[in-house]
Amino acid sequence: MYGKCGSLDEARFLFDTIDEPNVFSWTIIIAVYAHNGCFEEAYKIFQQMQDSDVRPNEFTFSIILGTIVSYQGLVQGRHIHACAVQNGMDTDAVVGTALINMYGKCTCVKDAALVFCKIQQHDIVAWNAIIAILLANKEGNSALDLFYQMLKNGLEPDAVTFASILGACADQQFLGHGEIIHSAVVSLGYMSNLVVANALIDMYGKCGSPSRAGVIFSQLLHPDVISWTAIIVAYLQHPRKAIQLFKDMLQKGLSPNEFTYASVLTACTSLGSLSKGQIAHHCIIEDGLETNIVIATALLRMYGTCFTMSEALWIFDQLHERDVVLWNAIITIHAQHSLGKEALDLLQQMQQDGHEPDEITFSSVLSACSRAGLVEECCALYSEMSLKYKIVPTVEHCGCMVDLFGRASLLQEAVDFIETMHLKPNFVVWEIFLNSCTLYADKCGLEYAKRIRKELTSRNLQEASAARDNVPV
Repeated sequence: MYGKCGSLDEARFLFDTIDEPNVFSWTIIIAVYAHNGCFEEAYKIFQQMQDSDVRPNEFTFSIILGTIVSYQGLVQGRHIHACAVQNGMDTDAVVGTALINMYGKCTCVKDAALVFCKIQQHDIVAWNAIIAILLANKEGNSALDLFYQMLKNGLEPDAVTFASILGACADQQFLGHGEIIHSAVVSLGYMSNLVVANALIDMYGKCGSPSRAGVIFSQLLHPDVISWTAIIVAYLQHPRKAIQLFKDMLQKGLSPNEFTYASVLTACTSLGSLSKGQIAHHCIIEDGLETNIVIATALLRMYGTCFTMSEALWIFDQLHERDVVLWNAIITIHAQHSLGKEALDLLQQMQQDGHEPDEITFSSVLSACSRAGLVEECCALYSEMSLKYKIVPTVEHCGCMVDLFGRASLLQEAVDFIETMHLKPNFVVWEIFLNSCTLYADKCGLEYAKRIRKELTSRNLQEASAARDNVPV
């Protein structure tokens, strides 16, 4: 009672009055401190428990490992894991699941997988835990393999399993796997579960089947804000439909969240509709969400695309907390307007603000410098990206450099760059060079680029044909 009310001193006083506290007493006092966010103190009490020769049970391990998850103390977590092994508890499903979650939060996926393999009897919670950890660490294929293994073992998925694995299909656009899982959802009677239905809408939308997402959405009796957001996202390739769905949602009396607003602003950006974007912005202000960083980033992109730089800059200046995504957005807007020097200034400000540029940052700044004709600055930045920030140039970065040389009529430099690229130039890179040759009527370069493009086209067709031949039936 004292612990739940936050009275830690009283709870500890009562505990200290117990002459020989048993495992339940120790577990309760550890839980009290964990519940109140005193993670380090909870760990100290766990150590005191061991010194008192009281053997922890599965609930003790589960609670203390839960505290480790909260503040990602890997060293302490490994110590507790060793204690579990010494006590023969590491093969228990409850303890094993807690260990999986702990290692997962500390991004130690291999350790989590090893723990999972040692559990003697896997329950659905353990399966869900390891699948979730794999998904959180971008290992969707491994998660799918485990899901199918779970089915082979005769274990029935629950709503949590379906929602997680459908999320993997959505993120990696595995439509075929998604359809198989959809069939399992229907056969096991989970279509009425809103969480699972929302995951199906999201999966079909991200796999490019908005109409199928729409069918599922239309069958929902009481769609929530997540349902509406998922269907709006599904129709982002059809922005007018997405905006209409947003209006329908408002008419139903539901309040949009940050992701709903970000999605409808993306639709407005795709249309280049300033008026519709301003209406959404007005709703955002009414809901008091204009300083939300997710929404602010979407607003920046909308105003920047609609050539309202002053409004975009005003929004950016109002935000005191900025992340890399927001900085990338404002730099990209400057790139779209060929403001190379301003983009370079923003890059410097971003670093002064304590944020390290990433691949997207450099793509945007290189593009801005290319469009502005800043050859020396662009070349220096390209070198700095590799040498100082250890970012391996992508095809997109290389395309910016080819575009830079092309715009500056430095076609020989463009050829030299292409031929010395560490990456194999793709169709897009050659298309950029071809456009430059066309612009400056360089016949030799034009014939060279056309020949390479023809070879690439032929090779792509052969690879596509081979891929079709290898598709299992």
